[in-house]
Amino acid sequence: MVEDMPTLNMDDYMQLCNETYRVNMSYFEQLNTTGSFQDESDDIPMCFLHCIFDKAGLIDIKGAFDVKMSQELYRTMQPDMPEVEDMVEDCIAKRDEFDLCRRTYGFVKCLMTKEITKSGNTTMAEQTTETNNKNNK
Repeated sequence: MVEDMPTLNMDDYMQLCNETYRVNMSYFEQLNTTGSFQDESDDIPMCFLHCIFDKAGLIDIKGAFDVKMSQELYRTMQPDMPEVEDMVEDCIAKRDEFDLCRRTYGFVKCLMTKEITKSGNTTMAEQTTETNNKNNK
């Protein structure tokens, strides 16, 4: 455990960010089941995620993620997944988006897709990858 890491109160961050970026919870239900948002052309949910990451200190104003803090957060969210630290590092390393909202979303999407695949729901992860590949053409 990281010794001097501040306690992250994600509920407070979510409530605060929802004042600026109103997001329907169906977006997060979709993210949790498929690994991506239902409408990837809508920047508002992506900026909502960035707002949370920014408030929590997980990303700085230049778009650099705090690897250790991100690993600690995801370790508490997925305590039965020992490879979570490697997943976080891998997903951070793949981030090259210029837009900070899209960079944050890309990181979360990468983690969620890896989680879905690791949990054995590869059909959903494959379906998400196919859909995203079609959308990016």
